[in-house]
Amino acid sequence: MSVETSTVESVLNLAEAMSNLDGDTELLQEIMEIFLETAEGQLAAIQSGIEAGDVKQVAVDAHGMKGGASRGPGAAGQHAGGLPGIAGSGHVHQLG
Repeated sequence: MSVETSTVESVLNLAEAMSNLDGDTELLQEIMEIFLETAEGQLAAIQSGIEAGDVKQVAVDAHGMKGGASRGPGAAGQHAGGLPGIAGSGHVHQLG
């Protein structure tokens, strides 16, 4: 699996985030810290499901990650958003 390098701007629309949070930078920092703390475990669970061919578990884990990512503005939720659909289709090989 290749790792794609992203810029902050490609995964977070800072202007939109600040607008949605009424300019509360401390709240944005707290939200991002929580997301970053949980993302590694969520990605590991998705990877384990892919390796095991457990489509249902991949869909559940991806849906959870999508929910967390979609609460923040930007592309993170959009990227995560495709995982449940792929997993739900049974095409786990597309995820690996």
